[in-house]
Amino acid sequence: MATLKVVLDTNAILRSISRRSAFSVILDKLYEGEYELWVTNDILLE
Repeated sequence: MATLKVVLDTNAILRSISRRSAFSVILDKLYEGEYELWVTNDILLE
């Protein structure tokens, strides 16, 4: 099965950092290897 490749908006990444946020599941799934996080140059420059 191919790994899911995901590009997240900067705001989604920032909101997922807090453990109390409903978005924290985003980082949990990344750490569990359920998807690959891909980043664009535009996101890095933001």
